[in-house]
Amino acid sequence: MPKLTYLLVTLPLMVLPAATLAVKPVLASTAAEEAVRILSRAKAADRHCNVLSFSERSELSRYTARAEVAAASQSSAGAARSAAGKGYAEGNGASCTAATTADVRETLEAAREAVAESNRQTAAAPAKRRAPETRAAQKPETASTRSGGGGLGLYSRVVKAYYLERQCNSLSRFQVARFYDRVITLHRETVTQSGKSAVNRAVRNAERNAAGAKCSANELAQIERGYKGVSSR
Repeated sequence: MPKLTYLLVTLPLMVLPAATLAVKPVLASTAAEEAVRILSRAKAADRHCNVLSFSERSELSRYTARAEVAAASQSSAGAARSAAGKGYAEGNGASCTAATTADVRETLEAAREAVAESNRQTAAAPAKRRAPETRAAQKPETASTRSGGGGLGLYSRVVKAYYLERQCNSLSRFQVARFYDRVITLHRETVTQSGKSAVNRAVRNAERNAAGAKCSANELAQIERGYKGVSSR
C-alpha cells in the first residue's frame, strides 16, 4: 500500500465517524499501525539529520500524535507503541543522504494531503440531527461540567497537552508512555460520555491550538498539568 494511502486511511480516523470511511476494521487497524511507523520514522530521521524547519517539524509531530491516538483507537495502545518503536529505530539508524531527506519530506507532504482530505470530507459530510433528549435522559449539569473541570473539558486540555508534548519532548520516555495510555483511556471514556462528534471537534481544536508551539514556559506548564491531571485519575 503506498505511503499516502496509509495516511489517508489513518489520519482521518480521529476526525471522521467510522461509518464514513470505506475501510474494513482490520484494514484500518493495520494501516493505522503502518502510518504510525512511517510518521515515527520520518520524525526520528528529521531529528537525526535536521531535514525540516522548526514549523515543519512541529507540523510533523502533530500528525504523528494524531496517528498514534488513531492507531490505538483502532487496535491497541501496545500495538501503536510497537509500531512507533519500529519507526523510531528505523529513523535513528538512517544515513543522512538525499534519499532520507526525500523520504522525510515526502512523508510530511503525504500527511498534509491526508489531513486536507479529511478536512474536506468533514466539511462535506451532512450533520446528523440528534433527537432531543427527554428530561429523564438528560444528564444533570454540575459545577464541574459547567467549568470544564471534567468530561469534554478535561479531554480537550489533556489532548492539547499531549500534542504539545509530542513537539516539545519535555517528559521522560516512561512518562510519555504513561501519558499516552491515559489519553487513549480518556478518549474512549469521553466518546462514550459526550459522543464522537464532540470529541472530534475537541481533537481538531487541540491540534489547531498546539500548532506552532514554541515550547515556552507556559506551554511546558500546560504539558505538566495535562500529564498530572490525567495520571492522577
